[in-house]
Amino acid sequence: MTHLRLTVLALAAAGLAFLTGCAPNAQQYNNDGVYYFQLQQYDKALGAFQEAAEMEPTNSNYQYNVASAYQALGQLDRATLHYNAAIRLHPGLANAYKNLAICYQNQGREELAEETYQRGCKDSPLAAPPCYNYALYLLDKGDTGKAEVYFRKAVAADPNDSQAHYLLAEFLIREGKRQEGMEHYRRSLELKPLNPEGVASVRELAPIEPNLPPPKPETVK
Repeated sequence: MTHLRLTVLALAAAGLAFLTGCAPNAQQYNNDGVYYFQLQQYDKALGAFQEAAEMEPTNSNYQYNVASAYQALGQLDRATLHYNAAIRLHPGLANAYKNLAICYQNQGREELAEETYQRGCKDSPLAAPPCYNYALYLLDKGDTGKAEVYFRKAVAADPNDSQAHYLLAEFLIREGKRQEGMEHYRRSLELKPLNPEGVASVRELAPIEPNLPPPKPETVK
């Protein structure tokens, strides 16, 4: 069973609707959902996210958050419905593909899981996360050759993604390509100097971790 520390699309100026003294709108309901989600009160989070999604059914972020709450509650059938809805509304929502694929994995639907990872790479050609998420999946399955291809595709898709360089570096060093791996560690630190994972890896050459948490999603505007 694959485990995932779920994240939700948090608002930059989060605040609870009941503190505003006015009738809540979709954004305020979403704020409430984020608040409850962070407290691991997933039932309450789901209710708030559903209110937001009902008010703005074409908002992909709200659909994503409804799916995240269902996934946290273990209701994977409903989670997959809403992740797919989010992807239809916003094909570039990289984390939706990863979480959807993990739902499929947890349901034992491996073919759908891999198809979803591949679709994420195709639909977001300029984003690194879909490629390295797929690479991590492949690595977990033991396909190191194909995993390397997608770790490299992640760097090519977005050369300024520090996580892409970090993951490629971990892979290369594990595969005995230390010099090239160290180059990508250094590039990762240049892009994100305070990245504790990168710093630790440069110092200790830690092995790759296939089940890293997902990258932080975009902020709702």
